Amino acid sequence: MVKLEGLTTTQLLAANSFLDKNALAQPVLVECTQGVAGIEVTRQGGKGTITYGTTADLMHAVALYNGLVTDGQDFEVKQGTNFEQLIAMLDVARNGVATVAMLKQYIHKIAGMGYTELWLYLEDLFEVPEEPYFGRGRGRYSQQELHEVALYGERFGVTVVPAIQTLAHMHNALKWDAHHAVRDTADTLLVGAFETRTFIEHIVRAATEPFITNRIHIGMDEAYQLGRGAYLDKNGFTDQETLILEQLKMVVEVTESMGLEPYMWSDLWFTFASPKHEMYDPDVHFTPEFKASLPKVGQVYWDYYHEDEATYTSRLAQHFELSDDVVFAGGIWTWSALAPDQSKMLATVEAGLNAAKKAQVKQVIATMWFDDGSEVPISTGWYGLQAFAAYQYHDQVTPAIIDRDFELTQGEKPTFYQALDRFDNFTEGANTDADNVSKLVLYEDLLLQRYAANFEQVDMVQQWQQLAQQLGQTSLSAANRLMGGTINS
Repeated sequence: MVKLEGLTTTQLLAANSFLDKNALAQPVLVECTQGVAGIEVTRQGGKGTITYGTTADLMHAVALYNGLVTDGQDFEVKQGTNFEQLIAMLDVARNGVATVAMLKQYIHKIAGMGYTELWLYLEDLFEVPEEPYFGRGRGRYSQQELHEVALYGERFGVTVVPAIQTLAHMHNALKWDAHHAVRDTADTLLVGAFETRTFIEHIVRAATEPFITNRIHIGMDEAYQLGRGAYLDKNGFTDQETLILEQLKMVVEVTESMGLEPYMWSDLWFTFASPKHEMYDPDVHFTPEFKASLPKVGQVYWDYYHEDEATYTSRLAQHFELSDDVVFAGGIWTWSALAPDQSKMLATVEAGLNAAKKAQVKQVIATMWFDDGSEVPISTGWYGLQAFAAYQYHDQVTPAIIDRDFELTQGEKPTFYQALDRFDNFTEGANTDADNVSKLVLYEDLLLQRYAANFEQVDMVQQWQQLAQQLGQTSLSAANRLMGGTINS
């Protein structure tokens, strides 16, 4: 067994959870010391060392040590960090609300990979005392449950941050007549209304009180109908850039009054400034005067779609025209079909994170969305999260490095997770078009057969039979299976 020394009781309890007590016949005494950011792990016979920067580094170091020590060989591994914050964002708002037990399993997983934060995408999935219809019937979390998750994350160096919406993506809340006074359109809040400010104060306070951080993500993306409903009836036409700026200033006034540090999605600045109404229009640029007019809020550039580094490099440069605090968000591709698009994920993550590193972006986010009802199990995302984390601890990342990291920190080969790509990938390379053959087949109308002609181009039966056989012969470790349930009632 590995015996860790030099840690506090709290650190030791968390770190020991990554160790296999039965892996070694003879004990290895490992002296742990805090140093600069990153990790250094060594073993020489029955003695070893771990040097770590943050608590997140410590958890990653112990998980890595547990994988390295089992072959009985001496080793010395040193890994720096490329980003100040390595963040995972988990979507729990698409009718697949993870239980508290599942969230804890998720936190434990990403802690071993070295993630420093979990941004929990909630929409209306949290309890607001003043707004009883907010999240009603949706499996919302109680304040106590969210606090329990936050405390658990702190043990492992993973700060849990609320990610909510303060402009659009509010259809689940706005469907209730109780929220009629704050409704512009079915999806969007009514800018400028006194009731909207009160509503924002209620949800921001409720969203942040359970957590042990002053950071919050306030959303504000994809509000394409902004000002086109009740606002238009009450006030006439107002350009959307003016409206989002008015809403942002109000929301930031609220967050500042509560001592919070807000972040938002950046896409609408580009969409509203574009003559073509195009998101991330490459011809859109922002003046220093416009940058100075924005309240203090971090701008999160999300892009899950491009395989070329040049696109990310160009768009990051545009973002620094908006703010000095730019965050890059890539995607784990858990949302387009019935299984993760692993090849698309690998290609986009490589391009995006290499560009982010060269642009000296300090914070990066691995998003796990679950559009259209959370059909992809959360546990199928472990490989994507590990692939994303590889760019934190390695200067040059290859498929072999990702696979090796996964094997060391997760305790088994990534074969099962890589095979999931074959649900939808019928190409010779990466599924860059994000074809979702499996989903089309599942929901195809047997009488109308709209996609039958498309299906004739591929041999689905043979590939899926082979895939079923391969997956059937693969046994996952208990720690990597979905545990704790997935639905919060």
